[in-house]
Amino acid sequence: MMVITMNNDNILNLYEHNEEISSKVFDAFNKDEKRVAIVQATGTGKSYVALNLLLKYKDKKALYIVPSNALKEIISKNNLSIEKDFPNLEFRTYQSLINLSKEELSKLNVDLLVTDELHHLGAPVWGKRINDIVETHPDMLLFGMTAYTVRDRATAYER
Repeated sequence: MMVITMNNDNILNLYEHNEEISSKVFDAFNKDEKRVAIVQATGTGKSYVALNLLLKYKDKKALYIVPSNALKEIISKNNLSIEKDFPNLEFRTYQSLINLSKEELSKLNVDLLVTDELHHLGAPVWGKRINDIVETHPDMLLFGMTAYTVRDRATAYER
């Protein structure tokens, strides 16, 4: 087990509530929880919590599933470099998983999976792809974040 603690330097200048949430996420992973998720309102800093997590686990192979490039902008804004500060980080969109088979997903080199906009997993295809990654990587850590607890776009499977 790798014990992770908060960085006292707070190089991201996290707000107090995000330092607290980051600490709870690290505590959960340190207690052998494999899956941790947070639900916070839009604009409260979920991406900063994820970025803090990625900094702490930068030696692990991390896969960040995103609907957009927002985190790349946050990395740049904080004078960090993807190549230097996150040498084991790979970004993918949810859409990029659609045509991958379970076998292809099982070959992904991932120790930490971060799912931004976790509510997208309510969609039948994207949800299945993430479940396939989780199923084929039993020792992987999973961190998800969203602002929504319900996905409802007026279709039967999303209610």
